[in-house]
Amino acid sequence: MTPYDDDIDARLKQLYADYQQQLPERMRYIAQQFAAYCAQPSRPDALQNLYSALHKLAGSGATFGYPEMGRIARHWEHLIGSLLNTSAPPSSSQLQEMQSLLAQLSRTATAMDES
Repeated sequence: MTPYDDDIDARLKQLYADYQQQLPERMRYIAQQFAAYCAQPSRPDALQNLYSALHKLAGSGATFGYPEMGRIARHWEHLIGSLLNTSAPPSSSQLQEMQSLLAQLSRTATAMDES
């Protein structure tokens, strides 16, 4: 390896470490936005914020070694996208599915954090 390769490797390791360190805050934000939406489903801003956070997580998950988390976030993102497109209130089954997806995301992020 050249010194240049070592520098790139060190930078990549730091990016992965930074991502892992920021993950708990990302998960808190997602949980907060979901709670805000559940409290007032008529607030499109909470749903849009949740959608944006999930979109970022879905895109970055696999890149930083969390493919399952990315898959779950993408599924939830698509569910929210359909709600945003119709402006319809969520059904009880959709809310239950979103609650389940939040729990799955949390478990996945925690499991990866412990490894």
